[in-house]
Amino acid sequence: MKKILTFLLPMAVILSGCSSKETAAENITNIESSSTVDTALAGETFLELPDSGLDSLNLAAKCSKEIFPDADGDWMYGYKGAENLGGDDCYVFAVYTYKDGIHIKEGELAVSEDCADVYLRSKITGDFGSVPSLPKKEQSWAETKTLAFVN
Repeated sequence: MKKILTFLLPMAVILSGCSSKETAAENITNIESSSTVDTALAGETFLELPDSGLDSLNLAAKCSKEIFPDADGDWMYGYKGAENLGGDDCYVFAVYTYKDGIHIKEGELAVSEDCADVYLRSKITGDFGSVPSLPKKEQSWAETKTLAFVN
């Protein structure tokens, strides 16, 4: 009797685990096949952000809260590609907020590769304009001088 229970108990646990994986896979399929499209995201194309653009994304996230102070909800960012603005190579980000199941496009920001300049796309003209007096890139701990690195 003990041998039968020691065999059946682990089998029941294994089989119950398999059935929950199948259900999860079905749920993923249902979500992917959903045809509902959020109108704010319709027609947007996002690209994979290169590793070299992480500092620019961090600065865009920090600046967007100051540029769009009235925005409410969870902040979301989409990388749209690279552009040359004012002689600077820049990463372009779409800035969204998400609240109550609705995405709201706040605007588009471009941040130079060296994080020295931030640009905001005008909703009227579609051109980028420089954004004055915003926080600059913070110096990393690896970039700070210590007594061990001073010549």
